[in-house]
Amino acid sequence: MQNIVANIKLLFLDFDGVLHPLNSEKENLFCKVHYLERALEGASCKIVITSNWRLTYSTQEMRELLPRSIGDLVIGATELINEINHKRFLEIDNYLSTHINSGSTDWRAIDDSPQDFPTDCKNLIYCNPISGMGSEEQIQIAKWLKN
Repeated sequence: MQNIVANIKLLFLDFDGVLHPLNSEKENLFCKVHYLERALEGASCKIVITSNWRLTYSTQEMRELLPRSIGDLVIGATELINEINHKRFLEIDNYLSTHINSGSTDWRAIDDSPQDFPTDCKNLIYCNPISGMGSEEQIQIAKWLKN
């Protein structure tokens, strides 16, 4: 995979507990994706998938599971890191150091697992795994993208 320019905004996206409530039945998968679509309307960012779905599906297959407006923004997926503490954060850090040209990158992660990030991580947009993404998280993403 080629390096990306560092000044792009990156959203690291989890699926379960975000785009649908955790343990959703098949017919309810991605039932919250419209909140993400609204947050991304007219914004300039790229998406990297952090979901465990990346262990079963290819990046292209995950793109095709998402609405086209979101799937077209997906540029890749993080690699699995077998760590106990701050696992997702370390996977994101690894992705940034491997795929992003020098300079700082403005990124956010939307996830339902706060234990996978340092306690003081300001880049985490937390979703309640029981409900998944809602208007509060939609607003947080939209505000970040406008700045």
